[in-house]
Amino acid sequence: MKCFLSLLLLCFVLAVSAQEKQQLTGKIEADSIEALIHIINLTKEKGSVSDKEGNFNIEATENDLLLISSVQFHRKEIKITSKTLRRKY
Repeated sequence: MKCFLSLLLLCFVLAVSAQEKQQLTGKIEADSIEALIHIINLTKEKGSVSDKEGNFNIEATENDLLLISSVQFHRKEIKITSKTLRRKY
């Protein structure tokens, strides 16, 4: 059964920054995560996968577009804003 990713992205945290490169850390919240979730930065053409708890790290900066995708969920695109980068969880 596919769930809409309203579970998605509780928060993002800006962990490390070095000039333009920024490491974004986040957590995907869901009732259950049965498979790894793919996080792809479409702007930078880089990808990552979550762990079994939904935690992930990916390179991202403001205005980048992230694609969150998994077999068990519908695809979701999220645009990174300065507000997203300032959030703490």
